[in-house]
Amino acid sequence: MAKPILIEAVTAQDGAQRVSALITLLTNAVENGASLGFLAPIHHDAAQHYWADVLGITSTMKPEGNLHYVTHPTRRHG
Repeated sequence: MAKPILIEAVTAQDGAQRVSALITLLTNAVENGASLGFLAPIHHDAAQHYWADVLGITSTMKPEGNLHYVTHPTRRHG
């Protein structure tokens, strides 16, 4: 049986502690062809900037808040 997927809220503090792992996750996903709005090769600085933006937004969200769209400088145009 497959393990259930756990979705949890991440505070800005939690995210700051996990940022290195989040950068690695994003980099590996893009390098392996994931369609996440980045083109490979993704540079460490771009991944770090992305997570800084996301964590800044996350820290201002309320449980009943909205999801925010974050733009990417290397996004495919289509």
